[in-house]
Amino acid sequence: MEQSPFFSIVIPSYNRAEFILPTLESVFSQTFSSFEIIVVDNASTDNTEEVLKPLIDAGKINFIAHDKNYEKGKI
Repeated sequence: MEQSPFFSIVIPSYNRAEFILPTLESVFSQTFSSFEIIVVDNASTDNTEEVLKPLIDAGKINFIAHDKNYEKGKI
């Protein structure tokens, strides 16, 4: 029986392809594992989604891609 995540980690991103994998590795290295990771991309113009695609495909993260830059706080 699969357990629901205890909490969510939301990581906002805008043009941070070079930093997103080290950020996620830090989260993955934690000993507590009952969480989900949601990366919210605010219409990046770099290759953020391409960098994250293996993790998205493997179901390790949830990915929300905005169609335009909403500035702060839109999920």
